[in-house]
Amino acid sequence: MIIDAADAPAVFESIGWSAINVSPDDLMSLVPIIQNDKRYMFLRETATDGTKWAPLSPRTIKQKGFSTILIDTGRLWDSLTTPWGNSDTLLEVSGNPPSLVFGTKVPYAKLHETGTRRMPARPITGLTEQAVDEIVEAVADSVVRRLGRE
Repeated sequence: MIIDAADAPAVFESIGWSAINVSPDDLMSLVPIIQNDKRYMFLRETATDGTKWAPLSPRTIKQKGFSTILIDTGRLWDSLTTPWGNSDTLLEVSGNPPSLVFGTKVPYAKLHETGTRRMPARPITGLTEQAVDEIVEAVADSVVRRLGRE
């Protein structure tokens, strides 16, 4: 998922502000919101739109020994939920204006996202509506604080 500060000026211009600078620190402050959103999705076994993930097949449950979806070794979960990430976390802020890239480097994540011939898709990318609302509020609070200092 990509949160691009380049889109922020157009959004804020539509409400009357001509130029809003979103800093790299502002974007990094969003990481815990994104990680909480991933926890929420995994624990509820749902996509960002609230659709339940397809259940595991009886064969997979027998093989794993439990029925928790998308958690076997914990590697994918850890890459998306460990505070400030681990070696499998894709987390970078770059560019001018800055963009935040957050995701996972776990190679099999794409297979879960898109599904395969034998496995249904269980999407993990994107943000829930609640997370988007929290991000908008956090960015707006940051902008208000910055405007108050100018």
